[in-house]
Amino acid sequence: MCAGFGSILATCWSKTSFAISLLRISTGKVRHFVWFIIISVNIVLGSNGLVQWIQCWPVQKRWYYDMDGYCFPSKIVQNYNTFFAGTSCDPEGRVSTQRLTSSRR
Repeated sequence: MCAGFGSILATCWSKTSFAISLLRISTGKVRHFVWFIIISVNIVLGSNGLVQWIQCWPVQKRWYYDMDGYCFPSKIVQNYNTFFAGTSCDPEGRVSTQRLTSSRR
C-alpha cells in the first residue's frame, strides 16, 4: 500500500514538474491548456492515491484480515486503478496525436 501510494505520488510530481517547465515557455491558449493538465492530473492521481488508503476501513484491516471492518472488493480497486492510469496519460496522448496529425497537412 505504501509503495503504491509512493509510486502514484512520484508520478504525480514528475508530471507536474514537467508541466511547470512547459509553463515557462508557453503563452496564450497553450498556457491555459497546460494549467488544465496540471490541475486534472493532480486531481486524478490524488484521488487514486487516496483510494490506496481508504480501500479498507479501518486501514489495519488491509494487513489483518480477521479484524472487524470492511474492504472494497479487490476487483473494484483494480478497475479503479486501471481507469485512472489510463486517464492520467490521456492528455499527453492527445497532445502528441494532435501534433502528428497537424504536421502531415
